[in-house]
This record gives sequence, structure tokens and C-alpha cells, in this order.
Amino acid sequence: MAERLNPEALRYARSVAHARSFSAAARAHGITQPALSNAVARLEERLGVRLFERSTRGVTLTAEAVRLIPLVDTALSALDAITAEARRMADPQAPRIRLGVSPLISPDLVARAFSAVRRLPVPGDLVLREANMADLHDALTEGISTSS
Repeated sequence: MAERLNPEALRYARSVAHARSFSAAARAHGITQPALSNAVARLEERLGVRLFERSTRGVTLTAEAVRLIPLVDTALSALDAITAEARRMADPQAPRIRLGVSPLISPDLVARAFSAVRRLPVPGDLVLREANMADLHDALTEGISTSS
């Protein structure tokens, strides 16, 4: 079986790309620079492409890194979302925000509400229910759960 990508090595490569420095990336992760450098070298070997040009003046991204680092960002965000969702599922006391949405409300407004909930210090579940305003008002006044 082919060796799989190591998420920590992806995190290290992302840090190097953003900091343009192996030393700064290593400090940010609390590991030694040689350990980080070795992990990135193994990642480059696994990918079959060089991500960084190393010189005494710093680090430059290769053309391959310019194309791959945004994918790395997306992949790591997805992994972090899995972890966050599992934590919320494991903690039944996690805050739950219920939002009733009329079909007449702009999807942009709903998206902004979702983004605001994700940025809370203690993110909670956002439960959306689409219905007409009268039904949403009745559910709210009767204290009925708006989750579907």
C-alpha cells in the first residue's frame, strides 16, 4: 500500500509557506528546525515534487507549492472541521443555536449568520429550519424545537 500523506507534515509545509522560514515554522510548532525540515523533505519525496527552494536568504515557494499549498489549506481545514464536529457531538451540553429562516431571507444573510456562529469563542451547532414566517413565529412562541 502506498504511504499516505502525514497531516502534521502538511501543517509544517503550510507554516513554512506562510512564514517563508523553516526556523519560524519550527518555533510555531514547538519542534526543532531539523525535525520540521526532515518532515517536509519526506512530504516532498512522497508528493514527488519540491515545494521550497532553500537558500541562505530564506525560503521561496516553487511553482508546485504555489499550486499545492491552497489545496493543503483546504485539506487541513476539512480535517479541523471533522475534529470540531466530533467534539460537539461528544459534548451534548455544547451550545445549540436555532435559526428559523424564511425563504424570503437572502442566502447571503444566512451565510453571514453561519460564519458568525463558527467564529464564536465556543462554537455551537447551528440548526437551520426553513419555513414561512407564520410557522416560525408560532414555533418560537410555543417553544417548539426548530430543528428538523
